[in-house]
Amino acid sequence: MATTTTHLNQLAQGLPITIKGCQLRATSIVDTIAVIIECERHTQGMGSCVLYRRSRLRRAFDHALESLLTAPAVEVAVINLALEQLANSPDPNSRLLAVNDPRSSMNLLNHLKDDWWWEVRAGLAARPTCPLPLQRSLVQDENPWVRRALAENPNATAECIDILAHDTDFGVRDAAAEHPECSAATQLLLTSDERWEIRRSIAKRPDAPIEALTKLSDDPEPWVRLFVAANPATPRWLRTRLEHDTVTKVRSMARHADTQVAKITNALAFGLNQNPEADNS
Repeated sequence: MATTTTHLNQLAQGLPITIKGCQLRATSIVDTIAVIIECERHTQGMGSCVLYRRSRLRRAFDHALESLLTAPAVEVAVINLALEQLANSPDPNSRLLAVNDPRSSMNLLNHLKDDWWWEVRAGLAARPTCPLPLQRSLVQDENPWVRRALAENPNATAECIDILAHDTDFGVRDAAAEHPECSAATQLLLTSDERWEIRRSIAKRPDAPIEALTKLSDDPEPWVRLFVAANPATPRWLRTRLEHDTVTKVRSMARHADTQVAKITNALAFGLNQNPEADNS
């Protein structure tokens, strides 16, 4: 009985094969690797075809295509063919390879923006070179993890970040609150967010507007006021006001935030899950 490797080798030699009712032949062969395989009995998308379901042959074919992407001195046209085949694979991991490859064309990326597997769309949203038209599409994606991937993309545009700052998902809004492109107007908007963690994200931004810091200095959550006191952007007059806060740790931070020891200590302590109100003596 022929193995999957044998079948691929036969195809790479230009020989047609029949497997599980499929009549296959390679229409493009590069360096003993079949780059394009077609089935004469089935069309793309038919789940009964070994090429268009997650069969052993398809997995082996995708693995061979992946090897082309890292092989030296492969022509651009061949790379494009391999990426196109991976983008049309029934295996979402293969499609994700195409999404993550910086050589993938705009047409290929457009093809994948509506992929049924959200991880593929999230990979597209996280691409450093995700084009603006795709960002505008993904910012409305139904899956919050896709929108969060875009909000965490350093190259997401201010336009998209402003939209994501209004998102219904807490994680998406928080990522938008921490994004470098989050505008001053959006930061002010987020100072009224129902989640204190998002208000804290604004309080610790070095570019936070004075108006935002002033509002957050009266926040009901001590952690938020603590970050305002520690923020280098907080003006002296506002920090002086926080020296009279009702919580000891906030007062202490406001009084000593400018010292080098306090800066180092704060950098280490801010990530700890500790309630500033725990020590209010």
